[in-house]
Amino acid sequence: MADYDYVSINEAAAILNVSIDTVRRHIRQGKLKANKVKGQYRVELPGEAMQNTQTAYVTEQNAYVNALLERIKSLEAELEARRIEVQQLHSLLHQRALPGPSWWQRLFRRGT
Repeated sequence: MADYDYVSINEAAAILNVSIDTVRRHIRQGKLKANKVKGQYRVELPGEAMQNTQTAYVTEQNAYVNALLERIKSLEAELEARRIEVQQLHSLLHQRALPGPSWWQRLFRRGT
């Protein structure tokens, strides 16, 4: 005998990959069983439908996580390249910063 789970109309629509109106229509037509609990319908779905949905959800989430990890690796590589550029620019600035008279000393030709 099949194991059943009871879900809201919105959840049933997401699990069955149909619109909410389609779920309501299927309930009216008797294609789906539903009970009204505290003013809201609870749709009866076979446990295997839930299992398939959970598997699909996990697969989708894994793909999303993998895409994010790849993006993180790309951004880390770009950040490291920028750090190297900054170090090189600091080195160039340090080389160019030769000690000499300040602008006002050069202007008034004092202190050199």
